Amino acid sequence: MMELRPDMVFVHGDRHEVLGAAVAANVMGVPIAHIGGGDLTEGSQDDSFRHAITKLSHLHFASNQDSADRIIQMGEEPDRVHVTGCPGIDMVMATPVLGREETFAAVGLATPARSLVVLFHPNTLADTRPELEALSVALARRTEALVLLGPNADAGGDLIRREWQRLVRNRPDTVYHDNVEPQVFYSLLKWCDALVGNSSAGFYEAPCFGIPVINISDRQKGRMGWNIATVPADTSQINDAIKSCIDAPKSIGPGLYGDGHAAERIAKVIGGIKDPRALLRKKFIHTGYNS
Repeated sequence: MMELRPDMVFVHGDRHEVLGAAVAANVMGVPIAHIGGGDLTEGSQDDSFRHAITKLSHLHFASNQDSADRIIQMGEEPDRVHVTGCPGIDMVMATPVLGREETFAAVGLATPARSLVVLFHPNTLADTRPELEALSVALARRTEALVLLGPNADAGGDLIRREWQRLVRNRPDTVYHDNVEPQVFYSLLKWCDALVGNSSAGFYEAPCFGIPVINISDRQKGRMGWNIATVPADTSQINDAIKSCIDAPKSIGPGLYGDGHAAERIAKVIGGIKDPRALLRKKFIHTGYNS
């Protein structure tokens, strides 16, 4: 980092890897711009990592006003907090989706009548096994084609991968991919009948396509979503939620985390900063306390 001598380091999101980058930049005396602070995911360790990154950062680009308000509540200076939307939504808006047949061919399926895309991550605050078992049994009972996508790098991911590979061996019209290209993922959201799991994609990308989301358990607790059916990790309730969602018509609703113009807003803010190093000195702003 010192060899590059950057004027500023951008970090995005809430992962523990990002926290490491923020600590390193802070120690090196490089100002940090954080994208995606102030969100809530109370059922995940990422919630704590995100807030820690916020306090290590010097400039904040929030995806919505509620998140911006939380950043200010943490003592950050209001004039350093900007509501820009999430740049990830910019990418969604700028990426053309594939046609229906091309989409399923890309993941190795003949074009199905009904399909589910599944994106499920480990539970970092509890035991992943019972949640995974409830979901797997529910999926095994369904008749829709399944596109199973790999989990993130949290502990417990191998357990999920092995279960999905087992399901592929024992169930027709089922495929597993560790990763797919963004265009393929967006196309799956366009053409599949529901997204099932516990990923933030259900709250960020999915609304852009109107796909209903079955959100399992509380990993994403605190996020906003109009297209979400949140259910406990119970096989019967997961099944009932899937049935209700796929029978409902798709409808594209409000973009709660961006409108496709976040990068423009971020660039405008950065362009107005004459001396990035002046950001290194921070003030704690007392906003009061409401019990």
